[in-house]
Amino acid sequence: GGPGPALDLAEAAASRRTARTLRLAGLGPAHTAELAARCLGHDDVGAVPEAVLDRLHAVSEGVPFVVEELLTAMVDGGSLVRRPGDGWTVTGSLDAGVPATVAAAVLQRVDHLEPPGVALLEAAAVLGRRFPVDIAARVAGIDRTTALRQLRHAAHAHLVTDGTTAEEPGWHSFRHALTADAITHRLLPAERAALCLAAADAIESADVRGPLPRGASRPARRAGEPDGLIGGGPGDDLYRLAAELCVAGGQRARAAVLLTRAGRQAVLRGALLTAVELLDRGLELTADAADAPPEAVAGLLEELLGALVLTGDVRRVPELGDRLDRVLSVWGAPPARRAAGFLIRARAAATAQQWEAGLTSVRRARELLGAEPDPASRAALDSVAAHLVLNSQRPDRLESARALAEGAVATAEAVGLPEVSCKALNMLGYCLRPLD
Repeated sequence: GGPGPALDLAEAAASRRTARTLRLAGLGPAHTAELAARCLGHDDVGAVPEAVLDRLHAVSEGVPFVVEELLTAMVDGGSLVRRPGDGWTVTGSLDAGVPATVAAAVLQRVDHLEPPGVALLEAAAVLGRRFPVDIAARVAGIDRTTALRQLRHAAHAHLVTDGTTAEEPGWHSFRHALTADAITHRLLPAERAALCLAAADAIESADVRGPLPRGASRPARRAGEPDGLIGGGPGDDLYRLAAELCVAGGQRARAAVLLTRAGRQAVLRGALLTAVELLDRGLELTADAADAPPEAVAGLLEELLGALVLTGDVRRVPELGDRLDRVLSVWGAPPARRAAGFLIRARAAATAQQWEAGLTSVRRARELLGAEPDPASRAALDSVAAHLVLNSQRPDRLESARALAEGAVATAEAVGLPEVSCKALNMLGYCLRPLD
């Protein structure tokens, strides 16, 4: 029951012990299916298409009123039709939005809240069904204490769940899947866009990244990237959320920058496939963002190339590498940054066992760095070149690879690059094995 005189009367009677209230639980999948079949004029649950039952169970959460209204919307909208001889058939999308009657019932309860509560739920709704309380409160312009008090009122009105969980402290959820949709759909487009961008701002300004592993450090921020982003562990969800909020607010280039940082954080925690997914999404956004700064596009491509090499899926590296070099050239990036792109391509070629192509990339990188490259670049290039030469068909491959590996080890140890040193030592061991 929603707020109103009837509920007030029931609760008053219960408090005087002259009556007791019974809270009805939602229908389970079997009872939801039975109700759907009877609403459609059948006794047999098998007469209802499975896709319809899946949609009803996922969205209605066992509320009979919502089940009935969703079915009515499906039939009235023409996505669920009854054909002679075939029974009920799905002919279109079952995701038709929130039925007007369900939206009206939800919004009636929302409007019984105090103005700060309405503002809080509107801010939470653009964040999704699950939302971080502190972010929603910041968008609504209220403090945490007020936000928690308003959430109690919203929980009493059966709009949100009763509280957070041990697994996700600081997060709340709308009680039903359609509640957030009903709230956002009544906002004007300009209101919705403003809330989305305000929510993205709040996420960026929050510093809830959590502790880092011992000895680790935050990744350096590239020029043009926002400060204070959330990262590590569950922060990937918030990065993605902030990016999609920027898309909804019409700022696709900003969203791509957020996804670049998200991909880097995912790589740091070893979630390589997630990193590739995030970075691919960012690359997709830059294609439609005429205002995307070249440096932002270059940073995204660099992160994506590095993640692909780490996954071992290097089929796209040549194409993306060419694109990166074009962007860097047009932008006027320093030669060292272009050389770093060719170093990534050399590593990808080594993974793909394309030895000569990799050596060509090494040569291009050396040309860009000039006669006196910085020690770190020289060590990294010598290490990769040792791997490529050792596996090539060159007659002097053992001697050349050994010299390169020894040079890489010496330089890497001198400038403090343990990862490069370890890789070069590994190559040196392969070179010396025939001498044992």
